[in-house]
Amino acid sequence: MDWPNIIITLLSSIIAATIAGIFSTSSMKKQLKQTQIMFEEQKKQLEIEKGKKLIHNRPELEIVSYSPVTKECGYTELDLNTTPHIDVFMCYDTGKSDEEMKKVFERDEWVHCEYALRNIGTQSLYSVEVFSQTTGLYVIDLNEHSTSFPKYLIMNSHAKYQRRRIHKGDMLLLRLWYHKEHVYGDSFCNPITLVLKDFDKNYWEQPINAPYDFLEESKQIPPEERRKLLKKSYNN
Repeated sequence: MDWPNIIITLLSSIIAATIAGIFSTSSMKKQLKQTQIMFEEQKKQLEIEKGKKLIHNRPELEIVSYSPVTKECGYTELDLNTTPHIDVFMCYDTGKSDEEMKKVFERDEWVHCEYALRNIGTQSLYSVEVFSQTTGLYVIDLNEHSTSFPKYLIMNSHAKYQRRRIHKGDMLLLRLWYHKEHVYGDSFCNPITLVLKDFDKNYWEQPINAPYDFLEESKQIPPEERRKLLKKSYNN
């Protein structure tokens, strides 16, 4: 028996099989890598398309009409059941005593500006909230409270409308009330922001430069950001 030739043949077969295995493994790794790259690209493209769809379907408010701060004083209530609206009192922490603050909250000395807002987005709004973005500014919900001196209202320093849905094309009236001697504004600052909640439970923010006629475009914010605004409003 020709053992040398047999051994050479056996070794050749082993080497050939090993080389084939190496190339096969390398080829499989390459294919897996290409598949993974394709998967990541498809995933990225789906996220882009999802983002575009979300932006296209975003809820957004537009100012249809605006009335600057009135010269006439006096608070007038609207019927919540017939007119979708949010009434808030813009109260700045002035460091006054309780007795002095009672005078600030005399409603016959209030003035206001008014925004007629329309939902121009494709989705209905589940709720609309008003938050303060300025330290020392309290946004007090007049739709929910009726006391003349809100001694306990500072803990509820934001307003929320969700009495009924604001559908596409529907109107919402926003009235911002001030004491006649405490109307503050800054053309470079947005003292309050509106937070819109759509039916998919996404949150959208629209800062408003009150008491001026300027409302920014809506942008999506995570629920955590809305919770931060809520926490800030209670600790303002």
